[in-house]
Amino acid sequence: MNEPHMNSHGTMAACLCFSQTGKVTDVSVISGPAMMQQSVVESVKDWTFRPIMGVGRRSGGCGILRIRIDMNESQVSTVIEK
Repeated sequence: MNEPHMNSHGTMAACLCFSQTGKVTDVSVISGPAMMQQSVVESVKDWTFRPIMGVGRRSGGCGILRIRIDMNESQVSTVIEK
């Protein structure tokens, strides 16, 4: 018997902000399958990014994160847009 989540696929889009140390400070889902949203938000909160280097110092930032999920193919890919 197949589990319902095992046939899931789709693209999540979230606004993601991170601090000057690279830690995620905020995640807001923009779109995507409802059954995947909470898992994606909880996972992304633990990510760390390389801070943006400004004029001699680090700074944080925000961007749109797109995550393509295909449970049938066991694939996940991500793209971050400014």
